[in-house]
Amino acid sequence: MTHPLTPGQLDALAAWWNTGSVRLAAEQMGLSAQTVKNHLAAARQRSRKPTTLLALKANWRAVGERHRDLNHRLRYHFDADYAERHRRYSREAMRRQRATVHNTKGDRFEAA
Repeated sequence: MTHPLTPGQLDALAAWWNTGSVRLAAEQMGLSAQTVKNHLAAARQRSRKPTTLLALKANWRAVGERHRDLNHRLRYHFDADYAERHRRYSREAMRRQRATVHNTKGDRFEAA
């Protein structure tokens, strides 16, 4: 069983995911880079994962609840069912768009 992460660890994971680097995450959080590294290391240790990405994957729901702006991106990246459903809806929308044809007056009608 994994131990729940602290708010600081969740914030560090979110900032790291959002910026892509420890240095930029530290600037975003207003902390030193070493403090962010410590938060990320503690998150990896508590999650029992060897990499930060795997720690984030194990805790993406908690990070998404704390950082609503990242929730869709995290869910799309880590929830395979959600991502497939989203892709299927996009493909269906593109098919409907291609099936709609414009006549010379600009009126829309469905192609036969």
